[in-house]
Amino acid sequence: MFQRRVGVSVAALSFALCLAAAAYADDKDKDKKDDKKDPKEQILGKWEHTKKEGDLEANITLEFAKDGKMNIGIKAGELGFSFKGKYKWADKDNIEITLEDPKSKEEKTEKVKVLKLSDKELEIEGKMGDKKEVTKFSRAK
Repeated sequence: MFQRRVGVSVAALSFALCLAAAAYADDKDKDKKDDKKDPKEQILGKWEHTKKEGDLEANITLEFAKDGKMNIGIKAGELGFSFKGKYKWADKDNIEITLEDPKSKEEKTEKVKVLKLSDKELEIEGKMGDKKEVTKFSRAK
């Protein structure tokens, strides 16, 4: 039981760090963005995503504040983690996210590619390990 919990916590932490520190890809879905609204305002607030891998379900939240601070939360079963960081728009499609590594205490900054952003959806494409993965978030209620 203990090994399973440790394995789950390591997997959950790895997933959260990969998601938050993802390096994002090209500009292929610009037409899916709501160009009528300012993305700097539209991204503000809390976003949710649920990911299932086998019997493990992880609930992930991203929260973007107007002052450039952000929170990342992940809950998998009884385990929960949260990370504080900061973000800034590098250009109209990319966000630079800076997080502190919980072990080394070193800050790591990565660019995040926003594929889709509307009042209800946030879609990002990022690197999970060695492969690219698209993650869709919904606006938290």
